[in-house]
Amino acid sequence: MIKAHGTFDDIYRGYYSDEQVFDRFDLKKFHQRIKTRLLTYQPIIKEAATMHGFDWRLIAAVIYQESHFNPRAKSHRGVRGLMQLTRFLFSL
Repeated sequence: MIKAHGTFDDIYRGYYSDEQVFDRFDLKKFHQRIKTRLLTYQPIIKEAATMHGFDWRLIAAVIYQESHFNPRAKSHRGVRGLMQLTRFLFSL
C-alpha cells in the first residue's frame, strides 16, 4: 500500500539516495575507534551480552552508533554514556 502512494519511495530516497557518497574521514575514524576504543570495552560488552543472551557484536554496534565508544557522550536530549540510556531505564 505504501508503494502505491509513493511513501516507500520517499523513505527509500531519504535513507539511500546518497549511498555512493561516503566520508573517508568518518570511515578512517570508525576503523581507529574499532582498534582502540572497542578493545577497551570489548571484555565488558562480551560479559554483559553473554549474561543477557545477546550477540556481543550487536551490543558493540549499538554502542558505536549511540556514542562512538565515548563514555562521556551526551546528547542534546540529555541522555548520556556509551549506550545513551536515560534515568528512566535505570530505575526499572
